[in-house]
Amino acid sequence: MLKKGLLLLAVLFLISGCTVNYDLVIDNDSISEDVSIKIPMSEIDLDKYENQINYPMKVYGGEEYNYDKQTSEDVSNHFVNYKYKHDIDKYYKSLFIGMCYDDKKILVSDDKISISTSNVFKCIAMDDGYRAKKVDVNITTKLKVLENNADEIKGNTYIWHMNEYEYSNKPIKLLLKKDQSVLEQANNINNANNIGMITIILFLVVVGLLVYIVMTIKHKKNSNF
Repeated sequence: MLKKGLLLLAVLFLISGCTVNYDLVIDNDSISEDVSIKIPMSEIDLDKYENQINYPMKVYGGEEYNYDKQTSEDVSNHFVNYKYKHDIDKYYKSLFIGMCYDDKKILVSDDKISISTSNVFKCIAMDDGYRAKKVDVNITTKLKVLENNADEIKGNTYIWHMNEYEYSNKPIKLLLKKDQSVLEQANNINNANNIGMITIILFLVVVGLLVYIVMTIKHKKNSNF
């Protein structure tokens, strides 16, 4: 099943002249994967294409989950789109990233997310001679980006451009700082509230001591008369 899925991806990705947008949206807990492929009608055998495109694409190879797939066309092109929202600790098993890079690391800690790949982006040129015209990898996130090696940055989107001339040294490096969790935010609010309460109590204690001292002095003075 995995082999057939990879073969289908190779056919779709690597038809000469096709273009691909590989979009990821990352937050604290998930990575949404969205792959859009444009294939010129002149480049494919329509019967073979339709037979292949009807095959369900497994998200993690042999596991049961399928990509949400949509197809459309205009007068010149076929369009194929695959979507899936991954738990962040499972994305490294994605069929697409596994096809395009030999090595990839997605490391998740309590406060950071790190994504790194090997150098060669394999989805431009394969050993069997298939080549794609262009692949753009677009990673969008509202998290703070600590490090990146993107070719281009547009707002919160970090873009890597792959083409037939630039693919052999195109690793992806991205280091993100997680947002504080709701629990951490609540703890911070509680801590702030506790500090405020302690400050008020200390203030009242100091005021009380001052009042006590003043009253004691007045009492002694009155006693002397």
